[in-house]
Amino acid sequence: MKWRLGVLLLLLFALSGCKTKTVVQKKFWYQITLPKKWKVLSPIKVQSPDANPTKISIIRRRDSGSLESYAKAQLDALQIEIPDFQQENQEYLKIQGRRAWKLTGIYRPKGPSTPRVVRIKVYVYSRDYKYDLTILVPVDAYSKRLKGINKILKTFRFTIPDY
Repeated sequence: MKWRLGVLLLLLFALSGCKTKTVVQKKFWYQITLPKKWKVLSPIKVQSPDANPTKISIIRRRDSGSLESYAKAQLDALQIEIPDFQQENQEYLKIQGRRAWKLTGIYRPKGPSTPRVVRIKVYVYSRDYKYDLTILVPVDAYSKRLKGINKILKTFRFTIPDY
């Protein structure tokens, strides 16, 4: 009887780990773990299954400059591209031991009649490359989804081969 309970507990433990999936992108040298129901739209785009989804895109750029100069250039470009972008927060953090810069702001993606979204930009420094993660979340869902977004960010891993 005890062994059956042990097998049942082991089975339940194994099944509980099936709530996520790891997406490995060998061409772009990264992997990220997502909730199982999320959709992979392309090698660089994923989104939640919600009616108003959370969207994440990941771009890798060759750039040997500093994280600070890259982030400043990207912020300047963002402010030109999206004039109504309202910066809410910026901070430095670490992702897999590498320095990163996170910017959070709010804007209307398609003009004044569209719902506002929270845009989170995370720039991660990795030798000759910068990873640019863009996360778009509807404003009304942001506080509910923030914990999950941070959990996803913590799963981001580089698969860059050593030079």
